Parts: sequence; structure tokens; C-alpha cells
Amino acid sequence: MSIMKKVQEEILLNAAATVHDYVSSNGYYYSLGGDLPGNISGVKNTRAICCATFVSWTLYESGYDWMEECPNINYCGELLPFLESHGGTKIMNPTMDKFATRRYIILRWRWFSSYRYIYR
Repeated sequence: MSIMKKVQEEILLNAAATVHDYVSSNGYYYSLGGDLPGNISGVKNTRAICCATFVSWTLYESGYDWMEECPNINYCGELLPFLESHGGTKIMNPTMDKFATRRYIILRWRWFSSYRYIYR
């Protein structure tokens, strides 16, 4: 692995830890409802968060300022195409390929050993 890739991973992991600590310290709760922020500027104006919001916020804190342009940071149906349009690659768990047609988005957090599945 190149040094640059290691640095990028470290920045991303530090940003995720920062967002996690902020969320944990400020009474955020998991939500799938209409109380989620629609864009990055709203993440600190509400206490609702979902997996897509967490990913979006982490990318923004990592220096990906183009996350401000994302039309909806809390809906995987818009977030995934947005990330792909900015060079992101969808990674599927090979054991879950049969679900790909059902449009599962699988996020594997490096600091957890399990997978989180989000159905859109």
C-alpha cells in the first residue's frame, strides 16, 4: 500500500472518529424519518442521524468539500450515485451478490468486524 493511500485512510478514520465522538457527546439518535438533515450544513442543526448521514459527514470532515453539493446526504438512493460521480466505487460483499439486484448498499466500517446492510 502506498504512503499516500495510508495517509488518506488515516485522515478518513480520524474524521470518522471525530464525527462519532461528536454524535455520541451531543445526544444524536438514529432516525429514518423526516427529521434528518438534507445537506451537510444541517448536520449540527438536528440531532437525527442515519448511516448515510454519518458517511456523508465523515467524508466532508475528511476534506471532501464537494459533499456540500450532494442533493440529499441521508438517502442512499441519491448518495451512492453522487459518490460514484465523484470517483467513488461501490464495494459489495461477495456473499451478498445475490442481493445486488435488490439494490443493497453494504457499508463495512473498518473499526467493526461486522457488515451493516442498508436497503434502499
